Amino acid sequence: MSLPQFRVTIGENQFDFQENTQPIDLVRIDTNTYHALLGTRSLLVRVIARMGKVMSLEVEGKVYEVAIENAYDLLADKLGLDTTESIVETAIFSPMPGLIVELLKTPGDAFEEGDSLLILEAMKMENVIKAKSAGTIKSINVAKGDSVEKGQILIELD
Repeated sequence: MSLPQFRVTIGENQFDFQENTQPIDLVRIDTNTYHALLGTRSLLVRVIARMGKVMSLEVEGKVYEVAIENAYDLLADKLGLDTTESIVETAIFSPMPGLIVELLKTPGDAFEEGDSLLILEAMKMENVIKAKSAGTIKSINVAKGDSVEKGQILIELD
């Protein structure tokens, strides 16, 4: 049995493709936003975070973890070779429901991996939200005192 040309993993589901059976037309709108045309369906897709070939995508308000591997990735995996890359974040989202206690950065601020970005209070405990990689604050979508939900985008990064 030969390896597939592509494998797409969404959550627990894996889809193998031998060839591009249903083409997807993508048009880049800005750095992290795309317009996708899949058959007759039109979708707005935002890349929230990326780590190698694994991405967090927001599609129609829902967030999906998606991994895309080509034939070389699958062969490297079969041979036991590590092809991972470093983490590149495009957004910071809330890991839990809570209250924004303090914003430690402002738009335009540069930061390094491990720097504290904001403080989120949840269940009477203060949680310091830190950067997983270096970058720059593009925008802050919350203010001090705001209540936030799990998965809500707090800060957008460049």
